[in-house]
Amino acid sequence: MPTVRVKHSGEHLQIENDLIGISLNLRPDEVTGLQWVVSPFGDDCLQFFLDDGRFLIVSPDDFVFDVQQEGFIRVENLPPIVSFRELIFGFEEYQKNPLPSDNYDENLGLFYLHLAIFRSAENHGMKVSMMQQLLEIGRKNGIWMESQG
Repeated sequence: MPTVRVKHSGEHLQIENDLIGISLNLRPDEVTGLQWVVSPFGDDCLQFFLDDGRFLIVSPDDFVFDVQQEGFIRVENLPPIVSFRELIFGFEEYQKNPLPSDNYDENLGLFYLHLAIFRSAENHGMKVSMMQQLLEIGRKNGIWMESQG
């Protein structure tokens, strides 16, 4: 893939593609397998299978990863896989209206949907610069408290 660049950085591989400002730090010892796959747009992509059953796909201009949930609160309609581009677009829309419902539980679920996706991206080695903005939205709207990890 000509648009994908790999640099060795300590015990990580830093992988960059045409998704500007985003890179992936992958520890080679986490990789249990890999294979070439084709994106829905016909691009060649490299799928990494990681320990703990996680996976990650590197395309010429995106990173696609599986989403896990942790902690007490569970979101039923959490997508099983997400692309980093979708993460960015979804958060831009969320910022416009973080409380779309009069129902507190629905607003809480929407916040935790974003939080699970952001944490999953970070779990896969991507830096999510919007995480602090998300937590601030949660604090401002009484959904997130400092004692939560």
